[in-house]
Amino acid sequence: MKTIGYYKSCSLNASSNDYARSLEMCFSRLGTQLVPIEDWNCCGASSAHATNELLGLALPARNLALAEQQGLNPLLVPCSACYTRMLTAADKIRKSDALTAEINEIIAPLRYMGTVQVRNILEILWTEVGADAILRARKHDLGGMKVLCYYGCYLTRTPGVASFDNREDPRSMERLLQMIGAEPLDWPYKTDCCGAGFSLIDAPVSVQLCEKMYDMALELGAEAIVATCPLCQTNLDVNQDKLRKEKSAPYKIPVFYLTDLIGLSGGADFGNKLWRKRFIDPRELLSRYALA
Repeated sequence: MKTIGYYKSCSLNASSNDYARSLEMCFSRLGTQLVPIEDWNCCGASSAHATNELLGLALPARNLALAEQQGLNPLLVPCSACYTRMLTAADKIRKSDALTAEINEIIAPLRYMGTVQVRNILEILWTEVGADAILRARKHDLGGMKVLCYYGCYLTRTPGVASFDNREDPRSMERLLQMIGAEPLDWPYKTDCCGAGFSLIDAPVSVQLCEKMYDMALELGAEAIVATCPLCQTNLDVNQDKLRKEKSAPYKIPVFYLTDLIGLSGGADFGNKLWRKRFIDPRELLSRYALA
Protein backbone atom coordinates (compact mmCIF):
# COMPACT_ATOMS: atom_id res chain seq x y z
CA MET A 1 0.00 0.00 0.00
CA LYS A 2 1.31 3.45 -0.93
CA THR A 3 1.93 5.86 1.97
CA ILE A 4 1.57 9.63 1.97
CA GLY A 5 2.50 12.11 4.69
CA TYR A 6 -0.40 13.81 6.40
CA TYR A 7 -0.64 17.02 8.42
CA LYS A 8 -3.76 16.21 10.42
CA SER A 9 -4.06 19.72 11.94
CA CYS A 10 -6.05 21.09 14.86
CA SER A 11 -9.44 20.95 13.12
CA LEU A 12 -9.20 17.33 12.02
CA ASN A 13 -8.20 16.30 15.53
CA ALA A 14 -11.16 18.07 17.13
CA SER A 15 -14.26 19.73 15.66
CA SER A 16 -13.79 18.17 12.20
CA ASN A 17 -12.71 14.68 13.20
CA ASP A 18 -15.39 13.44 10.82
CA TYR A 19 -13.22 14.78 8.00
CA ALA A 20 -10.26 12.81 9.33
CA ARG A 21 -12.36 9.63 9.32
CA SER A 22 -13.62 10.39 5.81
CA LEU A 23 -10.12 11.10 4.49
CA GLU A 24 -8.50 8.06 6.04
CA MET A 25 -11.23 5.63 4.97
CA CYS A 26 -11.39 7.09 1.47
CA PHE A 27 -7.64 6.84 0.92
CA SER A 28 -7.62 3.31 2.29
CA ARG A 29 -10.17 2.39 -0.39
CA LEU A 30 -7.82 3.94 -2.93
CA GLY A 31 -4.91 1.79 -1.76
CA THR A 32 -3.13 4.61 0.06
CA GLN A 33 -2.31 5.00 3.75
CA LEU A 34 -2.10 8.46 5.28
CA VAL A 35 0.75 8.73 7.80
CA PRO A 36 0.38 11.63 10.23
CA ILE A 37 3.38 13.74 11.27
CA GLU A 38 4.48 12.74 14.75
CA ASP A 39 4.66 15.53 17.36
CA TRP A 40 3.06 18.06 15.00
CA ASN A 41 2.06 21.53 16.19
CA CYS A 42 -0.53 24.13 15.21
CA CYS A 43 0.61 25.88 12.03
CA GLY A 44 -0.67 29.24 13.24
CA ALA A 45 -3.45 29.69 10.72
CA SER A 46 -4.97 32.12 10.55
CA SER A 47 -3.68 34.49 13.23
CA ALA A 48 0.07 33.89 13.78
CA HIS A 49 1.30 35.59 10.60
CA ALA A 50 -0.89 38.62 11.37
CA THR A 51 0.70 38.87 14.82
CA ASN A 52 4.33 38.16 13.96
CA GLU A 53 5.62 37.33 10.48
CA LEU A 54 8.54 35.23 11.72
CA LEU A 55 6.28 33.23 14.05
CA GLY A 56 3.90 32.70 11.12
CA LEU A 57 6.75 31.01 9.23
CA ALA A 58 8.42 29.17 12.13
CA LEU A 59 5.28 27.32 13.24
CA PRO A 60 4.66 25.63 9.87
CA ALA A 61 8.42 25.21 9.34
CA ARG A 62 8.65 23.03 12.44
CA ASN A 63 6.01 20.72 10.96
CA LEU A 64 7.85 20.66 7.63
CA ALA A 65 11.09 19.78 9.42
CA LEU A 66 9.37 16.91 11.25
CA ALA A 67 7.85 15.64 7.99
CA GLU A 68 11.26 15.81 6.35
CA GLN A 69 12.87 13.99 9.27
CA GLN A 70 10.19 11.28 9.15
CA GLY A 71 10.45 10.87 5.37
CA LEU A 72 6.90 12.09 4.74
CA ASN A 73 7.07 13.56 1.26
CA PRO A 74 4.82 14.70 -0.36
CA LEU A 75 2.79 16.06 2.52
CA LEU A 76 -1.00 16.23 2.36
CA VAL A 77 -2.44 19.30 4.12
CA PRO A 78 -6.26 18.93 3.98
CA CYS A 79 -7.26 22.26 5.57
CA SER A 80 -7.11 25.15 3.09
CA ALA A 81 -5.90 27.67 5.69
CA CYS A 82 -3.18 25.29 6.90
CA TYR A 83 -2.24 24.49 3.30
CA THR A 84 -1.76 28.18 2.53
CA ARG A 85 0.44 28.74 5.57
CA MET A 86 2.55 25.61 5.02
CA LEU A 87 2.96 26.33 1.31
CA THR A 88 3.90 29.95 1.99
CA ALA A 89 6.50 28.95 4.58
CA ALA A 90 7.99 26.26 2.32
CA ASP A 91 8.20 28.67 -0.61
CA LYS A 92 9.76 31.56 1.33
CA ILE A 93 12.31 29.35 3.05
CA ARG A 94 13.25 27.69 -0.24
CA LYS A 95 13.97 31.09 -1.82
CA SER A 96 16.16 32.55 0.95
CA ASP A 97 19.26 31.06 2.56
CA ALA A 98 19.22 33.81 5.18
CA LEU A 99 15.61 33.04 6.14
CA THR A 100 16.37 29.31 6.20
CA ALA A 101 19.17 29.91 8.71
CA GLU A 102 17.00 32.17 10.86
CA ILE A 103 14.07 29.73 10.92
CA ASN A 104 16.34 26.76 11.67
CA GLU A 105 17.80 28.64 14.61
CA ILE A 106 14.28 29.14 15.98
CA ILE A 107 13.16 25.50 15.52
CA ALA A 108 16.47 23.95 16.66
CA PRO A 109 17.40 21.17 17.24
CA LEU A 110 15.19 20.50 14.20
CA ARG A 111 16.41 21.67 10.80
CA TYR A 112 14.37 22.12 7.66
CA MET A 113 16.28 21.58 4.43
CA GLY A 114 13.47 22.58 2.05
CA THR A 115 12.66 19.24 0.46
CA VAL A 116 9.02 18.69 1.44
CA GLN A 117 6.37 19.10 -1.27
CA VAL A 118 3.25 20.63 0.31
CA ARG A 119 0.11 19.38 -1.42
CA ASN A 120 -3.64 19.84 -0.96
CA ILE A 121 -6.26 17.11 -1.31
CA LEU A 122 -6.93 17.78 -5.00
CA GLU A 123 -3.24 17.69 -5.92
CA ILE A 124 -2.72 14.44 -4.01
CA LEU A 125 -5.71 12.76 -5.65
CA TRP A 126 -4.54 13.74 -9.13
CA THR A 127 -0.76 13.36 -8.86
CA GLU A 128 -0.18 10.70 -6.20
CA VAL A 129 -3.31 8.52 -6.22
CA GLY A 130 -4.27 9.09 -9.85
CA ALA A 131 -7.41 8.81 -11.94
CA ASP A 132 -6.80 5.13 -12.72
CA ALA A 133 -6.84 4.18 -9.03
CA ILE A 134 -10.06 6.13 -8.43
CA LEU A 135 -11.74 4.44 -11.40
CA ARG A 136 -10.50 0.99 -10.34
CA ALA A 137 -11.83 1.50 -6.81
CA ARG A 138 -15.27 2.61 -8.00
CA LYS A 139 -18.01 0.22 -6.87
CA HIS A 140 -20.95 2.64 -6.91
CA ASP A 141 -21.92 5.30 -9.42
CA LEU A 142 -23.30 8.56 -8.06
CA GLY A 143 -26.02 8.42 -10.69
CA GLY A 144 -25.89 12.01 -11.86
CA MET A 145 -26.17 13.61 -8.40
CA LYS A 146 -26.18 17.37 -9.01
CA VAL A 147 -23.37 18.90 -6.99
CA LEU A 148 -21.70 22.29 -6.60
CA CYS A 149 -17.92 22.30 -6.12
CA TYR A 150 -16.78 24.78 -3.49
CA TYR A 151 -13.04 25.53 -3.43
CA GLY A 152 -13.25 28.51 -1.11
CA CYS A 153 -11.16 31.67 -1.19
CA TYR A 154 -7.86 30.15 0.04
CA LEU A 155 -7.20 26.97 -1.89
CA THR A 156 -6.20 28.37 -5.29
CA ARG A 157 -4.97 31.78 -4.15
CA THR A 158 -1.83 31.43 -2.05
CA PRO A 159 -0.13 34.83 -2.60
CA GLY A 160 3.13 34.71 -4.55
CA VAL A 161 2.94 30.99 -5.28
CA ALA A 162 1.83 29.41 -8.55
CA SER A 163 -1.57 27.72 -8.21
CA PHE A 164 -2.15 24.04 -8.98
CA ASP A 165 -5.33 25.04 -10.85
CA ASN A 166 -6.91 28.14 -12.35
CA ARG A 167 -7.15 30.67 -9.52
CA GLU A 168 -10.61 31.98 -10.38
CA ASP A 169 -12.17 29.07 -12.26
CA PRO A 170 -10.61 25.82 -11.02
CA ARG A 171 -11.89 22.55 -12.50
CA SER A 172 -9.94 19.75 -10.82
CA MET A 173 -12.71 18.90 -8.32
CA GLU A 174 -15.34 18.81 -11.05
CA ARG A 175 -13.29 16.32 -13.06
CA LEU A 176 -12.87 14.04 -10.05
CA LEU A 177 -16.59 14.05 -9.31
CA GLN A 178 -17.46 13.35 -12.94
CA MET A 179 -15.31 10.22 -12.75
CA ILE A 180 -17.55 8.78 -10.04
CA GLY A 181 -20.82 9.68 -11.76
CA ALA A 182 -21.78 13.03 -10.24
CA GLU A 183 -22.95 16.00 -12.31
CA PRO A 184 -21.07 19.15 -11.23
CA LEU A 185 -23.01 22.34 -11.96
CA ASP A 186 -21.43 25.62 -12.99
CA TRP A 187 -21.88 28.43 -10.50
CA PRO A 188 -20.20 31.81 -9.79
CA TYR A 189 -19.37 31.27 -6.11
CA LYS A 190 -16.91 28.37 -6.25
CA THR A 191 -13.99 30.55 -5.06
CA ASP A 192 -15.95 33.15 -3.08
CA CYS A 193 -15.42 33.54 0.65
CA CYS A 194 -17.99 31.76 2.84
CA GLY A 195 -17.07 33.88 5.87
CA ALA A 196 -15.69 31.08 8.03
CA GLY A 197 -13.12 33.50 9.46
CA PHE A 198 -15.95 35.77 10.62
CA SER A 199 -18.07 33.05 12.20
CA LEU A 200 -16.99 33.92 15.75
CA ILE A 201 -16.21 37.65 15.47
CA ASP A 202 -19.01 38.78 13.15
CA ALA A 203 -21.51 35.96 12.69
CA PRO A 204 -24.07 38.00 10.66
CA VAL A 205 -21.46 38.61 7.94
CA SER A 206 -20.71 34.91 7.78
CA VAL A 207 -24.41 34.03 7.53
CA GLN A 208 -24.98 36.64 4.82
CA LEU A 209 -22.09 35.33 2.69
CA CYS A 210 -23.41 31.77 2.97
CA GLU A 211 -27.03 32.74 2.35
CA LYS A 212 -26.34 33.98 -1.18
CA MET A 213 -24.67 30.64 -1.92
CA TYR A 214 -27.66 28.65 -0.66
CA ASP A 215 -30.02 30.79 -2.75
CA MET A 216 -27.94 30.14 -5.87
CA ALA A 217 -27.78 26.43 -5.04
CA LEU A 218 -31.58 26.26 -4.87
CA GLU A 219 -31.92 28.26 -8.09
CA LEU A 220 -29.62 25.83 -9.91
CA GLY A 221 -31.33 22.72 -8.53
CA ALA A 222 -28.21 21.51 -6.71
CA GLU A 223 -28.62 18.52 -4.44
CA ALA A 224 -25.36 18.96 -2.54
CA ILE A 225 -22.33 21.18 -2.04
CA VAL A 226 -18.88 19.58 -2.02
CA ALA A 227 -15.97 21.14 -0.10
CA THR A 228 -12.37 20.21 0.69
CA CYS A 229 -11.73 22.37 3.77
CA PRO A 230 -13.01 21.62 7.30
CA LEU A 231 -13.62 25.29 8.09
CA CYS A 232 -15.62 25.87 4.91
CA GLN A 233 -17.63 22.65 5.27
CA THR A 234 -18.55 23.43 8.86
CA ASN A 235 -19.48 27.02 8.08
CA LEU A 236 -21.68 26.12 5.10
CA ASP A 237 -23.33 23.36 7.12
CA VAL A 238 -23.91 25.29 10.36
CA ASN A 239 -25.26 28.47 8.75
CA GLN A 240 -27.91 26.52 6.85
CA ASP A 241 -29.11 25.13 10.15
CA LYS A 242 -29.19 28.64 11.65
CA LEU A 243 -31.25 30.03 8.78
CA ARG A 244 -33.66 27.08 8.87
CA LYS A 245 -34.32 27.74 12.57
CA GLU A 246 -34.29 31.54 12.58
CA LYS A 247 -35.99 32.32 9.24
CA SER A 248 -37.70 29.04 8.38
CA ALA A 249 -35.49 29.08 5.28
CA PRO A 250 -36.07 26.23 2.82
CA TYR A 251 -32.43 25.13 2.76
CA LYS A 252 -31.67 21.44 3.10
CA ILE A 253 -28.55 21.02 1.00
CA PRO A 254 -26.00 18.54 2.44
CA VAL A 255 -22.42 19.77 2.46
CA PHE A 256 -20.08 16.87 1.76
CA TYR A 257 -16.35 16.58 1.86
CA LEU A 258 -14.95 15.43 -1.47
CA THR A 259 -13.64 12.32 0.26
CA ASP A 260 -17.17 11.44 1.46
CA LEU A 261 -18.33 10.97 -2.12
CA ILE A 262 -15.16 9.35 -3.48
CA GLY A 263 -15.16 7.05 -0.46
CA LEU A 264 -18.82 6.10 -0.95
CA SER A 265 -18.13 5.42 -4.63
CA GLY A 266 -15.33 3.11 -3.54
CA GLY A 267 -17.60 1.19 -1.16
CA ALA A 268 -16.62 2.83 2.14
CA ASP A 269 -19.15 2.39 4.96
CA PHE A 270 -18.85 5.56 7.02
CA GLY A 271 -21.74 4.61 9.30
CA ASN A 272 -24.51 6.75 10.78
CA LYS A 273 -22.20 8.18 13.43
CA LEU A 274 -20.35 10.23 10.80
CA TRP A 275 -23.52 11.50 9.11
CA ARG A 276 -25.08 12.48 12.46
CA LYS A 277 -22.24 14.98 12.93
CA ARG A 278 -23.58 17.02 10.02
CA PHE A 279 -26.14 19.74 10.70
CA ILE A 280 -27.85 18.99 7.38
CA ASP A 281 -28.29 15.22 7.45
CA PRO A 282 -27.32 13.78 4.05
CA ARG A 283 -28.82 10.32 4.54
CA GLU A 284 -32.10 11.05 2.73
CA LEU A 285 -30.16 12.19 -0.35
CA LEU A 286 -27.75 9.26 -0.14
CA SER A 287 -30.66 6.81 0.10
CA ARG A 288 -32.06 8.20 -3.16
CA TYR A 289 -28.85 7.14 -4.87
CA ALA A 290 -28.57 3.80 -3.00
CA LEU A 291 -25.51 5.06 -1.14
CA ALA A 292 -26.84 4.74 2.43
